[in-house]
Amino acid sequence: MVKIFIFYLLVSSASVFATNLPVEHEAIRLMLAIESSALKGDWNNAHEQLKGLEALEIKRPEDFFYFNGLVNFQLSHFLVAEKNLEHYVVLVSNKGKYYIEALKLMTLLDDQRSIQVSELSPDIEKSSVITGDQRDSYIKSLQTLYLTNDPVNALVMQINSLLSVHAYTGSRVKKTNARSGLVYSISVVEGQLSLQEKKYEDGFPSLTTSKIDVHGLDPFLRYECSKREFSCSIFHPANTYLMWIMIEHDDLVVRELVEALTKLIQYLQAR
Repeated sequence: MVKIFIFYLLVSSASVFATNLPVEHEAIRLMLAIESSALKGDWNNAHEQLKGLEALEIKRPEDFFYFNGLVNFQLSHFLVAEKNLEHYVVLVSNKGKYYIEALKLMTLLDDQRSIQVSELSPDIEKSSVITGDQRDSYIKSLQTLYLTNDPVNALVMQINSLLSVHAYTGSRVKKTNARSGLVYSISVVEGQLSLQEKKYEDGFPSLTTSKIDVHGLDPFLRYECSKREFSCSIFHPANTYLMWIMIEHDDLVVRELVEALTKLIQYLQAR
């Protein structure tokens, strides 16, 4: 019993960095660490451990999708959480260890989705969207996640996190530390929205930066996804026919990204 307890403590404090174990054993180690972090409510650490497991070139364990859904739900990444929980339920059916818990979380996500739809509806007065309690709840969750009192900073960090994890490479297979494709990041400079695009060609990057004065623009952005090109494109706020940002194909992620960008533009417009 003492040995089991010591092993549990070691797993709980395990680093997310890869060990020298073969990948199949490293995957088991990380799953134990993820479960331990979730039990303690250490969602940020669990999120890093999930990313470590995701980077392994191995078939992901069934429980990975449940915990990826749970952790992203706790971190207010609701669309990513929804995708993983749905995949888990379909994968394991009612025989899964966390089947009931996954269904309960999906019910909570249904309520959250209703809130997000009402926030993004163009029929709602813009002033109510900017000051609504539902919007404030989302922003406050991001402020807690990123340890900042500034809603603009929280949104910028959330957007850059999504852009970094889901950078466009043109490939269905993710490669760790791949130097290819398009990588974006945003910042706010003197009240303007600045976008940096890093484009890799033959492993060498080229940088371009553009700025947008968002005042007077429609904050509700248009996007579309292409399975053939394995991409999702977000169109420019000032020109709905000009591609502005491209990420890997993931409809749920691009929806969350568009939502966060819309809220950021609204905040900048209100300043």
